[in-house]
Amino acid sequence: MLSQRSLVGIASITSLLMGLASLVLNPDTPSSFGGIMIKVGLMLAATWLALPNLVKPENQPSMQILGGFLLLVVLVAIRPKIFIAVLVIGAIAFALNFVMKRMADKR
Repeated sequence: MLSQRSLVGIASITSLLMGLASLVLNPDTPSSFGGIMIKVGLMLAATWLALPNLVKPENQPSMQILGGFLLLVVLVAIRPKIFIAVLVIGAIAFALNFVMKRMADKR
């Protein structure tokens, strides 16, 4: 089974390759998708480098949260007008996470 650090590295490489492929395959068509994917890939690469120092094993985020976050970043990159909706979804998810942790601590 792959560790979370390995999955972040794979997501980083995938994002970088998608961005580079978009820029190389469509050089005459101006598109911000390639640049955005390269930026996301570089951000994930920096996270991959810092991950062992940032997270204790017992406090690691689940892969569903990481995948959901990556999906929301890609959605905002594709459709910038949905930023407010993504912000609301993130606030709801954060509140639910907070409540669920409090309920688990009371057990």
